[in-house]
Amino acid sequence: MKKCLICLLFAWSVAVGGLGQELSVYTEEYKPFQYLNEQGRLSGFGVELVAEMFGLAGIEFKGKRIELYPWARAFHYLKMNASSALFMTVRNETREKQFKWVGPLAPRTLWLYKLTSRQDIQLKTLEDAKSYLIGGYYQSAGLEYMQELGFKVQVFRGQSLITQLLVKGRLDLMPSLHLTMVERLKDLGLNYNVVE
Repeated sequence: MKKCLICLLFAWSVAVGGLGQELSVYTEEYKPFQYLNEQGRLSGFGVELVAEMFGLAGIEFKGKRIELYPWARAFHYLKMNASSALFMTVRNETREKQFKWVGPLAPRTLWLYKLTSRQDIQLKTLEDAKSYLIGGYYQSAGLEYMQELGFKVQVFRGQSLITQLLVKGRLDLMPSLHLTMVERLKDLGLNYNVVE
């Protein structure tokens, strides 16, 4: 649907960074990039990559940890705290001038998913999706993009909830990255082949 880059986002000036600098670092649960593992520890390749980057730059995490919050709250804290960073987030035109950027950390391709069993939904173009109810994640770049294009989007505060509603047939479509869709379906005890 739309390709962009997932980046590490800084509200602080790169010029003041360096040895001894301490930043509040925020993220959201977003498997497999960052998530709480069975021991309750923040894990994932995004966490490992950011920790390595900070270590090489001599920058400390405030409180010696990365803080996990829902997306909208983490984004709000980033905007309110000049000595903070947020990962992983989408770099887009709207956000470009608001922050200092580092990355990309990973490429990003957003797909529109439907239940495989929903043969009544046939999309040949992105425009075709405008006649269907789409679940969108509150304050996400994907939601903003879909709303700009004039899609009917019902907004929710959790991607897992959107996935559950899609699987139950209460939503027609949902945008998602491939890797995160696989993980959310796995958490629901479902195989990836239930969606396409």
